[in-house]
Amino acid sequence: MPHASNKWNASALLVAVSTLPMLQAVLLTPILAIIRGSEPFSTTFTLRIIVAAPALTIVVLLPFIGRLADRFQRRHILIFGLSLYACCGLVIYAWPRPECILVSRLFLGAALACLMTATTALTGDLFDLQERSRILGWQYAASAAVGMSFPVLAGSLALVNWRLTFLVYLIAATLIAPAAGLPDRQLTTPPPGAKASHFELRPVLGIYALIGFGTLTLWLLTIQLAFHLAGIGLASPVFAGVALGTPCLTGILIGTLFERVRQFFAFRSIAALAFALMGIGYAIISLVTNIPLVVAGLLLAGVGFGLNQPNCSAWLLSLVATEFRGRAAAGLTFAVCAGQLASPFVYQPLVATAGSAASFAIIAGICLLVATAMLFGRQSSPLPDQQKRESQLLRT
Repeated sequence: MPHASNKWNASALLVAVSTLPMLQAVLLTPILAIIRGSEPFSTTFTLRIIVAAPALTIVVLLPFIGRLADRFQRRHILIFGLSLYACCGLVIYAWPRPECILVSRLFLGAALACLMTATTALTGDLFDLQERSRILGWQYAASAAVGMSFPVLAGSLALVNWRLTFLVYLIAATLIAPAAGLPDRQLTTPPPGAKASHFELRPVLGIYALIGFGTLTLWLLTIQLAFHLAGIGLASPVFAGVALGTPCLTGILIGTLFERVRQFFAFRSIAALAFALMGIGYAIISLVTNIPLVVAGLLLAGVGFGLNQPNCSAWLLSLVATEFRGRAAAGLTFAVCAGQLASPFVYQPLVATAGSAASFAIIAGICLLVATAMLFGRQSSPLPDQQKRESQLLRT
């Protein structure tokens, strides 16, 4: 654990790094139409490949990054990710050709895999259980704040030159020096003849499923909400933008309060509450046609999203020993990316077959089933008892 004087610096660094995955996404999305107007980017298909490129690299590299993060100092993985992230933005600015952007976005996926894995693992290494909840909550809140504010910055810069947007990636370079000051962890090797321990995946599969399905649920809003609003007579693009930002507002609030929530409720209870709120919020969206009730549904769903992500991260870190946190964090990131990548393949046929309102209702029903399983499935759940594992880790 870092000294008290260094804890604030370390927590601020990890919160700042946690926003970088969101930052690269929201900087790109608002300028896609402007980029498409450039002659080299005349096809939408080219842009779609460029947008998806980091996620593909993340999914491929995560198993290797997780092992590296357990074998070597995690701050070195973090520094490498920050350096590569900044370089990718600089390359796109300097050589704005489709092939250069595609290659840079592929390398950006490698940077994001390093950053997401190292950030989660370092949060577990450097802070105790209560501090962890606070920092993970602030990480979600900060990412939500970036998701709300930086699209405006990207659009403003694009009015001058869309390439300027990618210079914002150099923010990562300013975090390299603070990352170099993080403390090392003691690397242990088993004595000769000792049986090597292994990372057990089965006890944490339930947590991966929770964050993966939570991400899939969130992306129904991203993919379908604007079309759903237009279908019920709320076709204004301004309202669609405000509506998509509404869950971010509640995410910011609940992220900052997650530590207090965690003091009163166990991980399983928070998971039940999160999915219950998602389910109720989506059920409201599926049933109503007036603005106040739609906003109410979005607010409730946003609280659920804001609870689920930091809760899954904190729960995972409480169950996994230090030497396996890199692989565990990589698995969590993989589950998030899997939810994102699966969303168009799940929702395209679902909406085409059942319609928009029914799709929200179906996902709402599944969320409520998950909440019920979390609340009443304690004895049959494959997840280990959280409090027992926490006490064991504290004693070690």
